[in-house]
Amino acid sequence: MVSKDNWESPVLGAWGLGWEIWMDGMEITQFTYFQQAGSLQLSPISVEITYGLERILMLLQGVDHFKKIQYADGITYGELFLENEKEMSAYYLEHASVHHLQKHFDFFEEEARSLLALGLAIPAYDQLLQTSHAFNILDSRGFVGVTERARYFGRIRSLARQCAQLWLNTRESLGHPLGVASDPVHVVCPKELLDTAVKKVNDDSRLFVLEIGTEEMPPQDVVDAGQQLKDLILRVLEKQRLSHGEVQAFGTPRRLLICVENLCTKQTEKEVEVRGPPVSKAFDNQGNATKAAEGFCRRYSIPLDSLNRKIDGKTEHLYARIMESARLAVEVLSEELPSTIAKISFPKSMRWNSQIMFSRPIRWILALHGDVVVPFMFAGVLSGNLSYGLRNTPSAALMVAASLAMSDLATAVVTEFTSLAGKMARHYAIRDGYPEQVAEALYEITLPRFSGDILPATDAGVVLAIADRLDSLVGLFAAGCQPSSTNDPFGLRRISYGLVQLLVEKDKNLDLKQALELAAEAQPIQVDASTIEDVLQFVTRRLEQFLVDKEISSEVVRSILAERANLPSLAAKSANKMASLSRGNLFPKVVEAYSRPARIVRGKEVDPDMEVDEAAFETNEERALWSAFMSVKNKIHPGIEIDDFVEISSQLLQPLEEFFNHVFVMVEEERIRKNRLALLRDIADLPRGIADLSVLPGF
Repeated sequence: MVSKDNWESPVLGAWGLGWEIWMDGMEITQFTYFQQAGSLQLSPISVEITYGLERILMLLQGVDHFKKIQYADGITYGELFLENEKEMSAYYLEHASVHHLQKHFDFFEEEARSLLALGLAIPAYDQLLQTSHAFNILDSRGFVGVTERARYFGRIRSLARQCAQLWLNTRESLGHPLGVASDPVHVVCPKELLDTAVKKVNDDSRLFVLEIGTEEMPPQDVVDAGQQLKDLILRVLEKQRLSHGEVQAFGTPRRLLICVENLCTKQTEKEVEVRGPPVSKAFDNQGNATKAAEGFCRRYSIPLDSLNRKIDGKTEHLYARIMESARLAVEVLSEELPSTIAKISFPKSMRWNSQIMFSRPIRWILALHGDVVVPFMFAGVLSGNLSYGLRNTPSAALMVAASLAMSDLATAVVTEFTSLAGKMARHYAIRDGYPEQVAEALYEITLPRFSGDILPATDAGVVLAIADRLDSLVGLFAAGCQPSSTNDPFGLRRISYGLVQLLVEKDKNLDLKQALELAAEAQPIQVDASTIEDVLQFVTRRLEQFLVDKEISSEVVRSILAERANLPSLAAKSANKMASLSRGNLFPKVVEAYSRPARIVRGKEVDPDMEVDEAAFETNEERALWSAFMSVKNKIHPGIEIDDFVEISSQLLQPLEEFFNHVFVMVEEERIRKNRLALLRDIADLPRGIADLSVLPGF
């Protein structure tokens, strides 16, 4: 268990923030980021790690008291040290001479000051520790009152500060022979990142997510900081005229998270009044505009006759009403977020790699508006699109294995015997002392080697195997090495089939197109959009063959892949469920129900942007169908399971039947006809993102 430990020693002018590590009900380790020592601010920050060795031994040896620890063969910890503990405790608590200790304190203090005057920091520090020890014994004897304690603390703290300052001066006078740990250099967020982000922005309102990843924060810090961050973000959005939906704050010990629904991509335009030059300087004696007036108009691109006059105080000025330009949300947030995060306050804050104060060190920042990164720098950390999970996930093994991936291909053994690729990587990793998880992942990156081969068993192995195949497909297609109908020298069909097998049988919900785009960004050569589309179609054909080989009808496979080819795992599950549903009674009825609206609107001129107008309904059947449609629409989403889609869509069967029995769609009145066609168009579009029902029998 990890718990906060805000450590401080006022008597030495030292403090720091950190954690206690508890195991079996005992504190066994303590981590402290020291912020001050000797009343001097530390830079760089020092880290102290302490261990409770006796407590760790108690756990390892399974004993319930430190006296029972087996110190060596035939002797326990208690037998060796218990008498020492008894006698020293008797001295500290009962027999230590208060009179002598007070004299000791005065003597050690005087000696420390004499050594400081001689410029001897280390001996002076040794005497300082003696004064602290003398005080501790006095305190244990119960002879230190509240007022006396403050005086003693002040005397010791003064010595500590002087020792620390003298030591710094001594090292500086020697020219810092061991070197100087300079402050880290924090570059400003590169302008190119913002330029790239601006180019990716579209007009749709999108979800904005800000995640600040830290080392473990105290529980109350998480609660308080989450609410503060939410309030600060709301103020920024209001000040910057960014319309939005619901704003939610979440937190865990290692992250603060803000989600803003439907954040617009651009500021709302605002009309503002701008003051210009005084009228006396804007016009000459003949009433002609001067250069001051002309310059004011030119600056804001407004005609002279649009200006107004107002008295401001005792002087009459020209005023202009202009529309303040609307900037992109990504630009505004890039500027505002660093100062916004800096305003979060904590009962105890610390520095880590900069002068910025926060509850605990910041390790990552995720800032996304839709899929566009909002770039900014805070506390030496550049925002991006990466988050991190729990510490006990295999991410550490994955990162190490990724850096060693394919290293065995350069060895003579694998060059001679290519079938040993992966196996030799595992062997070399174990011999070099890497963890077993890393070694296993290096082997599993090669799996599956052929159709029906075993698959990786570890998460790290699965991720590396998928990444390797994505990289190979995109890179080789971009280099012009696509297979022909008779030749596949690089085995790309086998590679893509293995990718499909990994995604489907390991149930990895990966968006294939997005993954291919990420792989394209990592290539050393330019990869255009058409190449990514070619790879996607190539893998989709392998996915189609994979599903047909599972004895799923080709019509069902094509129906699903027409809408869900980007998600192979979901597509496979959908195809299996549709194949099962197609043998029942309800599914054919749903397919037929969707076919009737689709056939009617096919070939008709239906404005895709036209919305259904409820006021144009003339019959109860239209109203009933519209009500059923809205109910179904609100329950259907692109990731819905096929069986849920069929069950929900069955609510349309009766209203559609009544509609077609009593309503004539192609009436002469244009407004009514177009409204009915728009309603049928919307119904026919419901399966979009789920399946193309038009390729199924009975449509």
